[in-house]
Amino acid sequence: MITLTIRCLAAVPRMIPLNRKWTSALNTLCRKPLTVATVFAVAMLSTTPCLALDYQPFDWVPAPPNTNIVMGYYAYGGHDDFNNTITGTAKNNSNLESEIGVARYLHYSEVLGHPLVLDFVVPFGALTEGKVDGHRLGNASGIAPMSSRPGLPV
Repeated sequence: MITLTIRCLAAVPRMIPLNRKWTSALNTLCRKPLTVATVFAVAMLSTTPCLALDYQPFDWVPAPPNTNIVMGYYAYGGHDDFNNTITGTAKNNSNLESEIGVARYLHYSEVLGHPLVLDFVVPFGALTEGKVDGHRLGNASGIAPMSSRPGLPV
């Protein structure tokens, strides 16, 4: 396609005067279409897209239509030191308890003979018993907005 366009440009009668540099460039490209096509193909093949995926249970194997699944994830963490890059690490009388959870609801269906999944996720959690060098930090808890996504499992 590029070669045909360049040849057409070179074959058009010169109604508008071109400067010598452009004429020389067009003639070079017209004589070496294979080189231009090869360079273009190598450039396109050497680039690859970047992908990031996070696989979850049942993402690849769809359940039967009209199946509902409720899942829960939970993570607990207890920490007894606080690392600050400016003042150093506070290990004496420091503490933080973290309890993080995720509620997930999946509804499998079928659209035009293809499986479809509706996925709803709600993260929530609490940070308690926060202390640094004996100074209480207080507690924090909350729930994040629900995220949803429709998907076609493979």
